[in-house]
Amino acid sequence: MLNKTNYPSKAKDMILQFMQKVFAQPKLYNGLNEYQWNGDTKVSKIHISDSNIENLLIVEQKPSIIVTRGNMQWQGGAIDAFLNRQLNGGRDYKDLMSVDMTINCFSREGLEAEFLASLIFQLLTLFKQDIRSTYSLHRFDVLGLGAETIIQSDSKIDLIAVPVFIKLMWTEEWQFSNEFLQLNKLIVNEEVNPTHANGPDTFELIPIAAIFVNPASLLVTNAASYPSLKAGLTFSIVSSTKNHDGVYRIGKIKGDLLTLLSPMGGTEEENPSTASMKVLVKSGPLIEGTPLVQEIVKVDLTPPLLRPDITG
Repeated sequence: MLNKTNYPSKAKDMILQFMQKVFAQPKLYNGLNEYQWNGDTKVSKIHISDSNIENLLIVEQKPSIIVTRGNMQWQGGAIDAFLNRQLNGGRDYKDLMSVDMTINCFSREGLEAEFLASLIFQLLTLFKQDIRSTYSLHRFDVLGLGAETIIQSDSKIDLIAVPVFIKLMWTEEWQFSNEFLQLNKLIVNEEVNPTHANGPDTFELIPIAAIFVNPASLLVTNAASYPSLKAGLTFSIVSSTKNHDGVYRIGKIKGDLLTLLSPMGGTEEENPSTASMKVLVKSGPLIEGTPLVQEIVKVDLTPPLLRPDITG
C-alpha cells in the first residue's frame, strides 16, 4: 500500500506548529513577548510560515520566521528497508526518514534578526525532548546558528537574514500487497523552456579620497553630489592599494565622511587613496533565448502490469 504522506510538508508542519504555538504565548522572554504571533496576519506582530511568493510582501513589512527544507533522505537501516513477510504474501517495510531544515529569521534590523535567531536557537534546544515526544521523532538535533546575511535588490538593502539549522529524523512504515498496479498508459512530456540570462549590469564608480580603518570610514569629496550614496547602501571597494577591496555597507553619512557598518579589509589607512566605490546602478536587461529541446514520449502498457516480486 502506497504511503501518500507528503514528506516535505510533514517536516515543515512540525516546525511551523511548534513555532506558532511558542510565539503565540503572551510571555516568552523576560516576562514579555514583543513578537506575539496571531493567526490573523493584520494583528500578528511576527510572520511565521514556509516560503511562498504570497508571503514576500509580509516578510518585508514585519519581522518574519520562514521555514525552508534542505535535503531529505532515507537512512537505510535494513537491506531494502524490509521488515517482515505477511501470511497473505504481502511485505512490510520500515525505514528512517531524515531531513535538514533551516529556520530563517528576517528583519530590516540586523540586531533584531540576530535576537530572533538566538531566541529560536535556545527554544529548540530547551524543548527538544518535548518536540521529539510530541511529533514522534526518532531524533531532533539543533545543528547551529548561522551567519548574518544581507539580502539586497538594486543596491537597496531590503532585509537581514539569520538562519538556524536543525535536523529531524522519524520512522516511516509501508507495505506491498499483490494488487495490480493500474498503469495502462504513461505519457512523459519533456520540454526545456526558453532559456533566460541577464545582460551586463550598469555600475557607477565614485572616487574615494581616503580610507580610514578605525573607525571604518571613507572620505568622498562632494559626497552629496552623488544621489546613490545613502545610508544602507551596499557597495564594493575596488583598486585599493592597502587590501581594502571587498563588499561593504554604509551606516551613516556626515558631510563627506561615510561611516561603514563592517570593519575594513586591510589594516592600514589609505590616505590619499586611488580606490573607488563600485555601486550597482541598474541590473542588466533580461535576454530571452530559444528552446533547446522539445520531446514527447508516449508508452502504452496493456494489459496492466503485475508488480514484480523483487524481494526474493
